[in-house]
Amino acid sequence: YQYTLKSNIQTGDVLSCLYSPSVNGALRDIYGALLNGATLAIIDLKRMGFGTAVAALAAWNVSILHAMPPVLRSLLRHWPKEVTLPHIRLIYMAGDRLYASDVQLLRTTFHTNVQLYTGIGSTECATLYCDWFVEDALLGTHAVPVGRPIEARRLEVTNEHGLPVAAGEAGEVVIESRFIACGYWNDPALTAHSFQSGKHDPRARRFRTGDLARVRSDGLLDFLGRTDRQVKIRGYRADPCEAEAVLRSISGVMDAAVVVNRMQEQASLIAFIETDRTTLNAADARALTHSELKRCLPAHQRPVCVIVLDALPKLGNFKVDYTALEKLADSELTPNRTKTNTKQVAKTQNMEDQTTLSERETQIAEIRAIWMRVLKCAAERTDATFEALGGDSLMALELHISIERLLGRQVSTNWFSPELTLTQFISR
Repeated sequence: YQYTLKSNIQTGDVLSCLYSPSVNGALRDIYGALLNGATLAIIDLKRMGFGTAVAALAAWNVSILHAMPPVLRSLLRHWPKEVTLPHIRLIYMAGDRLYASDVQLLRTTFHTNVQLYTGIGSTECATLYCDWFVEDALLGTHAVPVGRPIEARRLEVTNEHGLPVAAGEAGEVVIESRFIACGYWNDPALTAHSFQSGKHDPRARRFRTGDLARVRSDGLLDFLGRTDRQVKIRGYRADPCEAEAVLRSISGVMDAAVVVNRMQEQASLIAFIETDRTTLNAADARALTHSELKRCLPAHQRPVCVIVLDALPKLGNFKVDYTALEKLADSELTPNRTKTNTKQVAKTQNMEDQTTLSERETQIAEIRAIWMRVLKCAAERTDATFEALGGDSLMALELHISIERLLGRQVSTNWFSPELTLTQFISR
């Protein structure tokens, strides 16, 4: 009903159905079309592929296109310039983060009077609890706001104690409505944690969404990520979504994902990006992303390294497979690799018949080993600064003392800066 009203579905409309009919996202397409006498264009992305799907959308004369942002990005990559959708009037995007770069790409692909509709919600809240028709003038530089509370949903942003936060502060979104699920099947503990009786309406229920957000001065809600993806780095809150938004805004970066790596004593963020290799090679991508992250984010919110992949792993619903990336981060940055490298250096130094290493090369290897030992990081992370790797004042002191012992002399404190990378550290 809410989708019908917002989309103004008419009998002459053709709605796309890109979702599997077995998932909640397809219900709006199926019933939105059938209950309003419109046409439903069922398109099997997995069977047809993106290129064929684009042609099918045009052949069906689709007027309302509904796709998750990851699916939409993939479609736009395969969108031939000669293919147009002259009947399209509305593009609805929900189910994942939407970025300003997505909006720009949509504006260049379709005619300017196409409405862009987005929002945020969950099955427990009877789908959306916030929505809006995107106004380009209200967009920021990175993530697109998810809208304002819809009818019959009362929204509060609360702290860890369940109390409302001050205007503009971040917190967990709590929704109160009469259209809230009763609980989780056979899970009373999770039900008790997530659902409560209504505070403002005795006939309503309250639901803790797990979404982290803040309300802007214009009333729009900025989605900041999930509470279960939050991490504390050197005492500061860091959310991978903020770094993802910056990375996606970089020209030549096709997709980006950031995961939390907890293999070290200090948690860190690891970024994975997929680039357009015709305009941005891997080396340039790492340098560009490092520069942009430093410009846009404080040190604790920056990934300590950026890994370039041919393609990000995806789940069956085309969302990023973060579990696979976490495993990949663990394998790439495992401490065992560091230990092996250190042992190899030590073994080389102890071999009396070893003649290939010069005195300077040996010293560089020892400095590298000190850096890795103090910061507990892998040798490959040469482009990350001391500060970005989690270095603090105590680590800086330990590094200074270790270098003095290695060189056998006092070293001026002016030589060190938290912005030094391993490569710069060695060159000094």
